[in-house]
Amino acid sequence: MRRVISLPNGRRCSLPTYCQSWRALKALDPEALVKGWEWYPCKARDILRQLHEGLHDRINRHIPGFGRGRKWDAQYQCELTRDAQRVNDYAERGHVHPVNRLATPELQRRFQWHHDSDGLSIVLHNSRKEPT
Repeated sequence: MRRVISLPNGRRCSLPTYCQSWRALKALDPEALVKGWEWYPCKARDILRQLHEGLHDRINRHIPGFGRGRKWDAQYQCELTRDAQRVNDYAERGHVHPVNRLATPELQRRFQWHHDSDGLSIVLHNSRKEPT
């Protein structure tokens, strides 16, 4: 079986040619224009970035459960980003608006938010006691 790699311009190349091209791109100046990747000349750094992204995407697709479950949902990712920002803001400033509650269950369990008469407090450390 012969393995080939498809390029964005529709052409195919063998694996050894692909590896040689990768090495040649790394040796080039990042601003150098390269023909043959797209239908127009592209900068070497843009091509290398696309190669890295494609390689990481290929590796990640072999992870069991890739793309399945609620954590791959765009809404969950947005909520997780907002929650992380809220926790970071609290760690920096020490206060949070009471309306801002954590939406993701993982962070709700990890950081216990308490509404007291003094306002909102968050436990930013593990609740287990240190061994003595």
